[in-house]
Amino acid sequence: PEPLNSIGNNLRIIEGAKEQWALENRKQPGDAVRLSDLTTYFKNSTIPASIANETYSVTKVGELARAVLPEKVNGKSGPLTTTSF
Repeated sequence: PEPLNSIGNNLRIIEGAKEQWALENRKQPGDAVRLSDLTTYFKNSTIPASIANETYSVTKVGELARAVLPEKVNGKSGPLTTTSF
């Protein structure tokens, strides 16, 4: 299940970036956030790379980011969140 572990790691990275962004920008739960808002919080300002052609949705502050898989990976389909692992 290595692809799923990598997707889970990407989701944790995105969640960490979102939390930092929200803190620094005084955002509240429910405030909208875009992946592009978080770019500077990623290593080398690079959004985590797709592992299995999944797409990431960061949703809102206070909600878990999601990975949407185009097909099943190791028996799982999306959307996945950090609680899926």
